[in-house]
Amino acid sequence: MEQPPPDRATENTFVPSCDPPPDWNDRKDELHCPMCEYNLHGLIEPRCPECGYRFTWAEMLDARVRLHPYLFEHHPESNFRSFWRTARGGFRPAKFWSTLHAGMPSRPRRLLLYWCLAMLLASLLIVGLYIGTSIETHRNMEAIRAFYSRNVKPTLNSPYSQAWLDRVAPVPTLPRLLKGAFVDRDFRAVLALTIIGMLWPWFTFLALMIFRISMRRARIQSIHVLRCVLYSFDVGLWLGPILLVTSVAGAIWMNMRTPTAVNYPFWWNYIPSIPDQAHLLTALVLGIAAWRLAVAYKRYLKFDHSFAAVLASQVILFLLFVFVAITTPTALGVYWKHVLTRIFLGYG
Repeated sequence: MEQPPPDRATENTFVPSCDPPPDWNDRKDELHCPMCEYNLHGLIEPRCPECGYRFTWAEMLDARVRLHPYLFEHHPESNFRSFWRTARGGFRPAKFWSTLHAGMPSRPRRLLLYWCLAMLLASLLIVGLYIGTSIETHRNMEAIRAFYSRNVKPTLNSPYSQAWLDRVAPVPTLPRLLKGAFVDRDFRAVLALTIIGMLWPWFTFLALMIFRISMRRARIQSIHVLRCVLYSFDVGLWLGPILLVTSVAGAIWMNMRTPTAVNYPFWWNYIPSIPDQAHLLTALVLGIAAWRLAVAYKRYLKFDHSFAAVLASQVILFLLFVFVAITTPTALGVYWKHVLTRIFLGYG
């Protein structure tokens, strides 16, 4: 028996069998999309027609009045506990962004406060390197003075007088140590990388805000993109305290050794220099942060091509950074030209 043709009027109609919409006749309040503030009142399909954001009706209605269980934005009554729980949540980004719904209230001031505290902890890396460099400078000055005191006996006609020794290797006072750390090339290189790492999330935010237009998601509110970026790029808050302890401990250990003790293990020469270690660590941190951001775009913003969008933004920023580094006629520009030459050409 021939089957009757399907009814074209009802073939493309959304049937809300598993996710029924609210009873709009009983609801007098308006329900807005958390991404673009479009009025969802009267809709049947759980999808915003303005920005394409997909949701479930039960989750949307519950998120309007529900707070996150531990997010720093939502719990000012326990700042310390909520801060560290939010920071730990980044280790499992898929679970973290699945529990954070866009309909939950956003508090930009608390979000920026979290970022400032995270970067304050990350800046401990600079403090540790600064202390370590000062200790190493003290060790070098003492070694030079000890060498010339043992092997050179200054006379009236000798160029190696006490005044010459005080000029070449002055007594390591505290002001000289503090000034000498800023002169050290390794310290300046790590300082520049740390500043770039702190500014990189904001450049990423600007790149994503521009890039979202080409993905037909231009009406998404900026706070949601900023949420994804700042919570994904807080990796440095763990590195600061760790590297502070390790750098100071390593500098003290080196200072305890005698200046003439150079019998290091054979593998000592294969350890990268401090700037090279900083470059590798920066690349690793930014790579982890970019992966976490892609997960946030997929789980939180519900982007279809989240990894491609984040990868494109990072490639654009890297090329822009290379262009600025090459064309900057300063000492910093010369330094980055040297670094990029070593990376791409393998010498220098």
